[in-house]
This record gives sequence, structure tokens and C-alpha cells, in this order.
Amino acid sequence: MSHSPFFIVNPYAKAGNAKEIWEQHVLPEVLRLYPGVLWSYSQSFEHGACLALQAAEQEIDTVVAVGGDGTVNSVVNGLMQHKSVQKPTLACIPLGTGCDFVKSLNIPLDFKVALFCIRLGHKIDCDVGCVDYTNPIQGDSSKYFINVAGYGANGEVAQWVDQSRQHFGSKTTYLAAVLSVIFKNMAYPTQIAFNDEEFSNVPLKALFVCNGSFCGGGMCPSPKASLSSGFLSVVAVENMNVFENIFYLSRLYSGNYQGIEKKITVKQVQSLQVMSMIEDEVYGDCDGESFLLKTAKFYLKPKALQVYSNLL
Repeated sequence: MSHSPFFIVNPYAKAGNAKEIWEQHVLPEVLRLYPGVLWSYSQSFEHGACLALQAAEQEIDTVVAVGGDGTVNSVVNGLMQHKSVQKPTLACIPLGTGCDFVKSLNIPLDFKVALFCIRLGHKIDCDVGCVDYTNPIQGDSSKYFINVAGYGANGEVAQWVDQSRQHFGSKTTYLAAVLSVIFKNMAYPTQIAFNDEEFSNVPLKALFVCNGSFCGGGMCPSPKASLSSGFLSVVAVENMNVFENIFYLSRLYSGNYQGIEKKITVKQVQSLQVMSMIEDEVYGDCDGESFLLKTAKFYLKPKALQVYSNLL
């Protein structure tokens, strides 16, 4: 097994600025620490996943995702395709529009600190989420997530950001997306079943399926979520009018739902299933990467990856 890390760099991250930052600032420091290190640009989500899978098959010890949460998700999906139980350790250099996953690892946005965390060598055994879903075009499909998955309004937000991130900065992009979806004021009648129990009807607005605590450019819908607990923290937001949506929006940033438990509920589960009750497909997302679905099951693969962190 090669002990030199392999860096997968998304040149389109950070509104297209990641390539210049990587070449002018990050790469010289990487070469100083790891002379002769191997790295590659990823040209698409699928290419990033393919590079990660190839690294796993070549028994690379550490794979470093350089970009935002979407880049991390691409690398995670590649690593999880490797059939061996022994997979490369994941590391993250935050260099993207959304860098929420690293917050749960206590890694700041300073790339030098992120590199130091790799050198320091502290790892956690991290759970990885999986969603099995159906839609009329793709049929049955599966995706992995390591941070937060979503359904309903937050899937719509992810789709809005996917289309618009090249025009705005991180916080502005996410806030504009959230406000756009709020004023759209669409409900998502859904049947939900927790832990393979019976389905119940919920007038859903948004659903956060949390392995990590942070998403959406600074939201903290589940402060108590843990990357190694073996449980998903599910935050279900029921449908509200526009004014209630705006009034309660700050609660999704703080994760404090005291007094509004009838509108926003939190559950610790090992799995959950959703079935859309509307005719059209509903947007879901995995770590900010959006997709369409009619039905889905979210569940965990406990301690599936080792991840470099700055957690004490």
C-alpha cells in the first residue's frame, strides 16, 4: 500500500476559482510536504468518483478531496464502490462553495491547517449514509452521503445552488436559494416510515437526514448529530406559510427547536423511508448534490470509512 496521499482536485469548485488557488497556493505547499506526490483534476462528478475508486484499487493509503462538499461526495461515492473492507482513508482540503462537512471534523478553511491534520494522523471511524431511491428515468439507484442528505425543499435548494453557484459566493448563494424556495411555498405531502415501522402521512416542507451537523452554507439543523454514532439524526420540517417559514428559518441555523416541536421534529433513527404523494418527482440531495426521486430509503453503513479529523 502506498503511504503517499493522492489528491483529487475539483478545478470548477469555488465558483471556478479552485484551479488557480490550487496551482498558485495549495500545490506548492503540498509538494513541499510530499515531494513527487500524485494528484489529478476531476472533470466531473463521475470522473472524481472513478479516480477515487482507481486509487482504492491501487491500494493508495489516503485519498484527499480538494474542493467543496460536492467534491467530497464524489470521492466518497468512488471509495464506497470499492468492494474491499480496507479502503483508503479520506482527507479533505476545503476549497469550494460549500464546505460544511469539514466543520463536523473541526477542520477550518485554512488549507495549511487541513494539511497539518493529515500529517498529524488523527482519524475517526466515520459512518457513511446510503440512499436507495427510484425515479421513472433511472429506475432503482443508490447514492452515498457522508454529511447530510435531504428531501423536499432542501433538495430544491440544492438544485438551485447547482445551477447558480458560479454567480454568487457561498453564503449569498445558499441564502438566495433558500429564499427562492420559501417564496415558492410548495408543500411535499409524503408518507414516512422510521426504522421499518408503519408509514404515516406528513405534510412535509423539508427533511434533513444528518450524519454530520452542518449543511447549506452554515445551517446547523442537528447540533447533536455524530459522524460515528451509528444513527442518523432526522429533522422533519412540516409545511408552513411563507411568514412562518421566514420566522423559523433562523432555527435551522441554530438547531434550537424549543417551543416549535409541532412544526419541526427531530428523531434519532437507523433508517427511514419516504414515499412522495404528489404526481411529480421530488428533489432530494446527498451532500448538496441534487437528484429526482419518487421513493427513497435512507440508512447507514456504520464506520465504513476512516477520515482525518481535528477532533480531540
